[in-house]
Amino acid sequence: MISNVGECVSAGGAHFHAQSYRKIQNLLTMKTLHNIEVNPGLLWDYEFSPAEMQQERFLIWYLGRVLERGTAAEVKRIPRELIAQYLERLSLSQRVRRFWQWYLQEV
Repeated sequence: MISNVGECVSAGGAHFHAQSYRKIQNLLTMKTLHNIEVNPGLLWDYEFSPAEMQQERFLIWYLGRVLERGTAAEVKRIPRELIAQYLERLSLSQRVRRFWQWYLQEV
């Protein structure tokens, strides 16, 4: 149950500051420029506004983050064509980059 009491929000026994709660809710529904769902768990070390998440610069950063640290389900949500289009611009480890170069040549 979620309740909003003044500036404090309660959800399932946990209490959050209302502003933090709204930020979490916004992140849970955010998508990138190409309509890829954003996993807030991959953004632990950065803060992005909804407007920034719609920019190509964020898309490039986020694609790299998903390919490096995302789950198989998150990687599956990225169209192969999009990976191919941006691969050379992504910040990836050598191992991950080589995998995707190989994979894209094989399919």
